Amino acid sequence: QGRARCPELVVQRRAALLEASAREALAEVARAVSPRVELGADETNAWAFCDVAGTSSRCGPPLELARTLRRALTTVGLDGRVALARTKLLARLAVKVELDPPIVPPDEAAERRFLDHLPLAALEPEPELGAMLARFGLCRVADLLALPAGEAANRLGPEGARLLARARGEEPVGLQPTPEVSRPSERQGLDDPLDNLAPLLVVLRGLIDRLIRRLALGGLFVAALRLTLDYEAGGHYLTTLAVGAPTRDAQVLVALLRLRLTESPPEQSVTAVEVSAEPCAGRIQQLDLFAPRGPLAAELALTISRLAALCGPERIGAPLPLDSYQEDAFTMGRFADQGQAPLPAPRSLARALRRLRPPQPIEVLRHGARLLRLESPRLKAAIQAARGPFRVDEGWWRAPAPDTAAGDFDVWDVELDDGRVARLAELRPAQRWLLLGWYD
Repeated sequence: QGRARCPELVVQRRAALLEASAREALAEVARAVSPRVELGADETNAWAFCDVAGTSSRCGPPLELARTLRRALTTVGLDGRVALARTKLLARLAVKVELDPPIVPPDEAAERRFLDHLPLAALEPEPELGAMLARFGLCRVADLLALPAGEAANRLGPEGARLLARARGEEPVGLQPTPEVSRPSERQGLDDPLDNLAPLLVVLRGLIDRLIRRLALGGLFVAALRLTLDYEAGGHYLTTLAVGAPTRDAQVLVALLRLRLTESPPEQSVTAVEVSAEPCAGRIQQLDLFAPRGPLAAELALTISRLAALCGPERIGAPLPLDSYQEDAFTMGRFADQGQAPLPAPRSLARALRRLRPPQPIEVLRHGARLLRLESPRLKAAIQAARGPFRVDEGWWRAPAPDTAAGDFDVWDVELDDGRVARLAELRPAQRWLLLGWYD
């Protein structure tokens, strides 16, 4: 009926997911100045009380602290007001009446002057009690405090006694800290289900922007992202994205999520989106005075993710040595730039092996177990001394697989008549020889 009478009418439904994210953001604004924070909410507003005792050395005087909190609210996209007072009640009243400057000095006389000028409705009395006091002509807090305390409490009942305590600025319950959320998150419900990646990325960009601004309040970075999508027909899409290096670059995070969603897209239309972050401190890396600066860690992580999307995750990584006697045995591990300094070189090396890649076929003349001579188109030399064979079968402590028996070989180190020392490989059971390299 409203739309029929007023075509310009805009109807907005309350978004419970957005309100929950806004309350988390409000708590993080308060925790930017104090670790003791209490959250509360009613039908129309949410509030956060924080204990700011002892924060003047870090946040400045009370007026500067109020300005810092107001700027932080604006940073995370919240519309709120800030006030400083001795108790939670006084702070809420100062916010409600928009006290300027927003500070109630912790002095009994100053608090009494502030309370006397307030309307009685600011104390939020029960409707029946408020109507009765209005009939008596009591409109301000000062009018209520002018009554004899004992007789007023007896005549007005328990609710009247609690109202008198609020009128004196008394706080029945102190600060009750709310547990801190370990993984900050941003959530948003969708008016219409989404089945396309492009509009979903627009929603993700807004959520990540707000999440990064919240983390920046505490000087934190994103170490990993967790994306949860609610399906229209029920069920969830869940994926965790590890970031190569701590970052607060929203463009990089959105690009990584785009690659992940392209690899494994959602199976159904999406009705709600949640992005949570694993916070961590930033990485400090000392640059070399004489070496050029390497790539930025966030850009390197994005490049690796793009290569993994193109070539497959099993083809991208860093080579890691295997627990094997074979010198070239390795596996692919996760590539992560940890900013570590290279291992120091050994103090002294007697000899180093110069490998030939690929190894060169060679013919070895032998008499029984004794090696006599090397023959190849490029090399003809007599063997003066030989050490071996050294068995380097891969996984010799396990039962050999039929398809790997042909790869077993023995290694020999031989000294030639011209003074050079070479390394040879005897392939078994083919009885072929390869020249692996030279010792320098």
